[in-house]
Amino acid sequence: MEPVAIWMALRGKRPSLRRGDEGEDVRELQEKLASFGYPVGEIDGRFGYLTEDALMEFQRDHRLRVDGIAGPQVWAALDAGVPRRRLVHEVKPGERLADLADRYGISPDAIRWMNGMSRRGRLVPGKRLVLRRSSVVAGVPAGLDAVGRRTLALEGKRLSAAALYGLAIGRDGAVEGAVDEGARELAREGGWPPVAALRHGEGGDLAGALASRRRRRRLLASLKALTEKEGWAGFLLDVGPVPLGRGAGLSAGLAQLRRAFPRLGLAVAVAPPPEGWRELISDFDYGKLSRLADRVVLALHRWDCLLSPSGETPRRERVEAWVARMSRAVPPWKVLLGVPMGACRIEGPGRFVEVGYRSAAAAGAAARRRPEPDENGFLRLKAGRGDARATFVMAGRDALTRWAALAFRYRLAGLYLHPVGQEDRRLWDVIWRRVWPAGAKSNREPGGI
Repeated sequence: MEPVAIWMALRGKRPSLRRGDEGEDVRELQEKLASFGYPVGEIDGRFGYLTEDALMEFQRDHRLRVDGIAGPQVWAALDAGVPRRRLVHEVKPGERLADLADRYGISPDAIRWMNGMSRRGRLVPGKRLVLRRSSVVAGVPAGLDAVGRRTLALEGKRLSAAALYGLAIGRDGAVEGAVDEGARELAREGGWPPVAALRHGEGGDLAGALASRRRRRRLLASLKALTEKEGWAGFLLDVGPVPLGRGAGLSAGLAQLRRAFPRLGLAVAVAPPPEGWRELISDFDYGKLSRLADRVVLALHRWDCLLSPSGETPRRERVEAWVARMSRAVPPWKVLLGVPMGACRIEGPGRFVEVGYRSAAAAGAAARRRPEPDENGFLRLKAGRGDARATFVMAGRDALTRWAALAFRYRLAGLYLHPVGQEDRRLWDVIWRRVWPAGAKSNREPGGI
């Protein structure tokens, strides 16, 4: 928890509460926990066993010390404007899973999985089912074809937001490119607030533009002109790996960006926090990032963050370690887990080119080769002939299932899917079986992110 929030909670002279306490402070605690979806029983101002159980579940969900005591960190989390993402449903006589799925917009498989139910298990009247809602944000690439637009129109009804690509940082720090009108029309039809995604351009470096004072001025001027012209509701800065020595400048640039656009949503996609000796020499403050940004994306949708320099996929334990480190550095309710929906063509050590999922599959079909799973749940494909043979890497259904489970287990805000539109439609089924999506119209958060 952030020191400023703890200080504000202490300044409010709220006492630490525990089981057996009574009074108006206990009533306020019960009301706040109930508003977040934690059952406290009757709101009567008495700190009993039900209130303690609800408080401990709140502490687990928000990565706080689980001790059943409402101290400064608990009050700070309750006051932090955390969106309600937890619902408890008590099964009534005659209710079926299909009824609950239709009522809440969640798949029956997700209800079973969230509550540890077998496929043959039946609903018992009085049973309490816990459902956790997640944000699902899509990264829409520039130049989406007709098939991609049709796919996104079908699946996008349950998306929380979409970040529209097409803008990039030039060599002098100014914003180049444009978002095509087809993507803007999809955003309007889906009810998503217009969010612009920025990434590296040809010869331009996003982290460097934010860290350099001269280029930062041009970047802010370009963003101001774009906002006035296009009416953007927020920005997603797809930074990726933070170069050593630019961390402090990047933090300063984000702080200036936040001051320049206080009412716009801000999401930042960065690589996992460094570990070992790299952590000792890193000058990037993830804690400061969490205070500046509305959302922080763990940028595993970027192949340069996900793959090793030699092109090897990460082990399952490695991915979980990244999620654990990020959830300790940034409040988990602000973290979106980046999921690669496309494919990567490996052109050499550290040289990765992002391509569409269908493009990679078509290259394999032309070479009469099928993707083969590796030991880490990813798919590999060698297509072409002779020296022109290329290696493609894709995230398989097994990898997506595990990543959705990690986002649920670590109580993250949700998933960031990138790029969408060229993927296998079956990948969406994998996600919906593990996620209760917060639809665009029911998830009005800063900047739609």
